[in-house]
Amino acid sequence: RDSQLASAPLITAPRRGVTYQLNAQSGHLSLNADADASVRRLYWFANGAWLGASRTGLSLDWAPRQSGLYTLSVLDDQGGSASREVRVAIK
Repeated sequence: RDSQLASAPLITAPRRGVTYQLNAQSGHLSLNADADASVRRLYWFANGAWLGASRTGLSLDWAPRQSGLYTLSVLDDQGGSASREVRVAIK
């Protein structure tokens, strides 16, 4: 990956510093990241576990099964990556 050509993705959702209160039956978070124009796919993980893939510009819905602090990571198809912590409370 040439840092002159492409930049790492930037997670835009969920936001930092927010505890997300989710309904146990239907709660989900939308995962989204800004990426370089050359990127076509984003690959999402929570605490290292595969969540799914999305096209650049589209979000991926994630329904955590339990409360806790998660490290969300995104990897783009050019090798760039980003991560952030998010706290989830299931009610």
